[in-house]
Amino acid sequence: MKQLAILLSILLFSGCSTVGVKKSYTKFFNTTQTNPYKEFYNSTPPIDDVILLNEGEESEVFLLDYISSTSNPSSLMEGINRVDDLKATLESNGYVPIGYSLFNSGFNKDRKSLTKAANELGATVAVATSQKSGSNSRYVPVTSTTNHSGTVGDSSYSGTSTTQSSKVVTTNTYDHYAIFYAKAINPRKNFGVILRRLNDTEKKIHSRNTGAVISGVGEKSPAFYANLVKGQVITKVNDQEVLDVSMAMDFIKKAIDNDTIKITINLYGEFDKNIYVKMNR
Repeated sequence: MKQLAILLSILLFSGCSTVGVKKSYTKFFNTTQTNPYKEFYNSTPPIDDVILLNEGEESEVFLLDYISSTSNPSSLMEGINRVDDLKATLESNGYVPIGYSLFNSGFNKDRKSLTKAANELGATVAVATSQKSGSNSRYVPVTSTTNHSGTVGDSSYSGTSTTQSSKVVTTNTYDHYAIFYAKAINPRKNFGVILRRLNDTEKKIHSRNTGAVISGVGEKSPAFYANLVKGQVITKVNDQEVLDVSMAMDFIKKAIDNDTIKITINLYGEFDKNIYVKMNR
């Protein structure tokens, strides 16, 4: 349930109320008759006015643990694979949560149901993750049929006999968490970077475990015009040491109203370089 705690902290931190949460541990073994992402959807008042999808437009849907977009594979969250990175990424790009779903079911991942719910809700982006919560075992009756044939003296015979038995069928159950986002009409100031943690290869290249890797830069953003580029590792923000993605985004958020934000990047573990991002360009 650790992921659940993380997700709820995201909602609370974003100003969303969890009062009246609809949460069910009903087992949805047949999802053709219901859509649990919508059945157990909880709306949350967004902190900004948002733009919802028009009829016929398609939501961008992501399933955590592995990420695959329903549309453009080089889209907003390519490379993001952690809930804490996701929160920072969406907030930094002007997205706000409009609702979420919590439920338990007998399926692991269901992209079709998630996409349908997101489209009907008008969400621009939908993100879901799941984790195994347990298993159910039940006895299922089994009927076996045996064919018989042969001869006795000058006569032949044929026929069938049936036997009744049972077998144990085990079905896994999963906790599901989904959050739905929309683009803010007038988003707060946008720095313009998508960040993620260092992978093992980058740790060797840069000779460090800490920091935040730039995995994307928004066009015409302050970061874009300051020539921050994909692959750079941010080690400090305004001379404050960055240990991870959440810390980097927190420092940037606190300095977002400054005229200039000082970003320190590490170049291949050899030396640091300071880049001054002008926020009022």
